[in-house]
Amino acid sequence: MLKGEEGKKFATSELKDVQLLFDYLPKKEREAAEKQLKEQGLNPPPYGLSDDPNVASELRKSYERLIVNVVLQERAISGLKKESQTLDTTIKNQTKAITNEVTSLVNSVEKREKEASEVTIVTTDPKSGKIQSIKVDIRDPNISAEHKKLAEKAIYENEQRKVDKELTQALKEFDKTQEKILQNEIFDEAVRLELNQLNTLSGNELLAIRLENPGATLKQLEDIQKQKLKEKIAGNAEHIKELESLQLENRAKQISNMLQMNQHGKINSGVAKQLLSTYEVFQKMDIDKILADVPDSKKATVRASLDLIKNMGSDSDFALKTASALCNVISGWEAAMLAGRKIEPDFAKFYVEQVIKGEITVGTHGGKQAVFYGSGKDYINPSHSLDNVIGRDKNTVLAELNKGPNKVAVVEIDTDATPDGKGNHFILAYQDNNGDWRLQDHTSEIEWRNGGKLESALNQNKITSIRILD
Repeated sequence: MLKGEEGKKFATSELKDVQLLFDYLPKKEREAAEKQLKEQGLNPPPYGLSDDPNVASELRKSYERLIVNVVLQERAISGLKKESQTLDTTIKNQTKAITNEVTSLVNSVEKREKEASEVTIVTTDPKSGKIQSIKVDIRDPNISAEHKKLAEKAIYENEQRKVDKELTQALKEFDKTQEKILQNEIFDEAVRLELNQLNTLSGNELLAIRLENPGATLKQLEDIQKQKLKEKIAGNAEHIKELESLQLENRAKQISNMLQMNQHGKINSGVAKQLLSTYEVFQKMDIDKILADVPDSKKATVRASLDLIKNMGSDSDFALKTASALCNVISGWEAAMLAGRKIEPDFAKFYVEQVIKGEITVGTHGGKQAVFYGSGKDYINPSHSLDNVIGRDKNTVLAELNKGPNKVAVVEIDTDATPDGKGNHFILAYQDNNGDWRLQDHTSEIEWRNGGKLESALNQNKITSIRILD
């Protein structure tokens, strides 16, 4: 594993695609992975499988991604591979799944080749003189020169339309996807591997136990191994806690950055930008059909929400009015994501889903109505609330926060310059690697609200209530 500044540079700036990660693998590990795949019947994609260079490149990248996955798996279980049949089975299953993925890709290439050869052309019937549409295959040796020329032109135009559409979509998704891959997934994988090393006995440690206890039975060796593992984990307890907290902090910032929004409500960023994409979805909804699947107790609530959105003048009007007062929902979604709850990870889709469920409803903010009010937030349960925090003993509040296994909470704060004890904004809170609770506000860069200690906010009577995820 690359460490320090070298690893940070590799993970955040130089890694543009799987090719670089593949090239960074030590030769010995890469060759071992290739050998293992060949034993499973999976060879590198043959050159010439497709005349399309983009398809050939994707096949090669898929194979290299497979090599990288196998190497990472081997690193994670190298010390226990011979000791555990379960791990061996896991590797085979994962290799089979990835093999199926590559096989599926090859099949899709063959299907694409077929589709690229068969096309419908418009021509004149030589007998009747009428315009007709016929389907031809340019691979047919009996195809006429005229039909082949028309077919090649049609195929070219079809491919151009596909490429234009795919390129447009790729450009839209590039920044979001690249950021997730480079900063979040690679960081989490590095932490996972290091945690695995701290929570398992290496091959050398297992060998040492056998050498130190030559006459021990298998049961005695197992008992010794368990005790050694307990001692190792206990010795690394602080470092394990630090790694897990760093992972939590990294994910908290990543989630918050996805929804970062200017305080003055700019339409081209953060929550407002994501909500823009949902406006057309709501406009195309058949409300009566939607309500058919909604429980009777919530039909009126859902209808009111959908009617209001449909009658808004424009997508920008809808997005800005909604985003300006959605903090209650946003903070709950952030907390649920951070705690690993089963929840829609795309905020725009999540918003639509919750409106239809009747969990996000009509509310009034600044004299204007919008669909932003979310009171129940079932998606963060199990959880419990600490109400009327102002006036409570600070140490009692902190002790209650530290009970939960997730170290995540939704906090209601008073943003007024002179606090009056009334909450007016909801934000995320989480415990960092030093054991301190930090506040994370997606709408503000003010220090106490974004990165500041929760304890300091308690001292200033700025926190009115806390909902802790259990």
